[in-house]
This record gives sequence, C-alpha cells and structure tokens, in this order.
Amino acid sequence: MAVSELNLAVNQGNVALRNRLLGLLGMIGAPTLMVQALCIDIAKESQSVLTKQLVAFLDVLYIGGWMCGAIGMFWQNVRRK
Repeated sequence: MAVSELNLAVNQGNVALRNRLLGLLGMIGAPTLMVQALCIDIAKESQSVLTKQLVAFLDVLYIGGWMCGAIGMFWQNVRRK
C-alpha cells in the first residue's frame, strides 16, 4: 500500500512539472508573433533569403509555443476531472 501511494505522489509531481514546462514554453513562444510581425516589414523591403528564413523560424516558434499552451491546458483540464 505504501509503494502505490509513493508512486502516486511521484506521478502527480511529474504532471505538475510537465504542465509548468509547457506553460513556460508557451510564454516564451508568445512574443515571437510580435517580433515576426516587425520582421515581415523588413522582409518585404529586402529580398534576402536569410530574412525570410528568420520570419519562417519565428512562425515555427510561435506555433510551437501555442501548441504547448494548448496541450498544457488540455492536460490540466483532464487531470481535474
């Protein structure tokens, strides 16, 4: 009985850590939309491939952060039920 209680406590700690990590990644990815919007104006003026790749990379960071936030909220909601 004590071992199962210990495993339950460890599993709950891992869930909280996972949700915090996903939230942190979501918060890091959130401002990249603003930075990407500023870079789009620069990309329109210059025909540099590097600038266009930077805009695409920022898109990926934003979408990844958005997905981490959505998955974290989903898991938090599932855990409460």
